[in-house]
Amino acid sequence: MKMKSIKLKMILTLSLVFAILLSIISFTTLSLARSSMEKGAKDYLTSQVEMLKELYIQEDAAKEDVAAFQAYVEHLSIDRTVFVLKSDGTFQYYSNPEFIGKRIDVADKRTGEDVIAMLSSTQNDFTSYFIEDPTTKKLVERIAYVAYEPTSDSYVGMNVDENIIFAEIKQLTNMLVIFIVAAIIVTVVVTYFISNRFTKPIVQLQKASEKIEKW
Repeated sequence: MKMKSIKLKMILTLSLVFAILLSIISFTTLSLARSSMEKGAKDYLTSQVEMLKELYIQEDAAKEDVAAFQAYVEHLSIDRTVFVLKSDGTFQYYSNPEFIGKRIDVADKRTGEDVIAMLSSTQNDFTSYFIEDPTTKKLVERIAYVAYEPTSDSYVGMNVDENIIFAEIKQLTNMLVIFIVAAIIVTVVVTYFISNRFTKPIVQLQKASEKIEKW
């Protein structure tokens, strides 16, 4: 019984140590990857908005060529929302043309803050807010970058679902969890066979000693 207890403790200890080390390495890697991906996504969003703002100024879209600029806005809106917001809170351009010239009443689902007021008070910076996904009815975080254009007193911006930015990280997290569980199982099996190999001679020696004592 003692040998079985020692073997069990050896298996559990090695498995626990391996699991802890593997978890630390995996989640450190995930944290670094998340930070890098978030920075890359924000840099990309910033460059896209700045480019859109320059195009907005060059084409004088505040006054003319409205249809062409709106078409470009819709073209960019495949996986994000693009907008040009006037200082009064109405949309001059928007991914959904139905809202052009209107002010949308949208409140942050967590703070209750007016999202439009939040966007129109952001100048050359990021902001984020929570809204309800109309399809899933779940709260989603939107990350937005807004660039202020002083000449026309407008706010050019884009926002994107946080889930889109971190979709790859979530897939990687799921894969790592499966990998860690599989690795622990393999460790337990390998440790079992190794402990058998080391304890078998001791068990045999113990049995031989017991036989000698009986004589």
